[in-house]
Amino acid sequence: MRTTRVLWVGVIGLICGWGVVGQAPELERMDIVLKAVPNGPVARVNGAMIDAEEFKDLYIGELNRLALTLLRDSLSTILNH
Repeated sequence: MRTTRVLWVGVIGLICGWGVVGQAPELERMDIVLKAVPNGPVARVNGAMIDAEEFKDLYIGELNRLALTLLRDSLSTILNH
């Protein structure tokens, strides 16, 4: 019974995931933070200048990490109920 439920959750997740990926706009074109980052250095950390590309890469990486954390927590909640 539990294996069947896990299988169905996985199948539904894959189907929904494919639909979302196909409809998702490019994040870079919508994100206010990415639009607001100026060219050149954007911050100074411990005396070292952080350039725009490094900041954008870190920001996008953190957004991806957050999305995966939320997905993991949601799946955990679904599977444990």
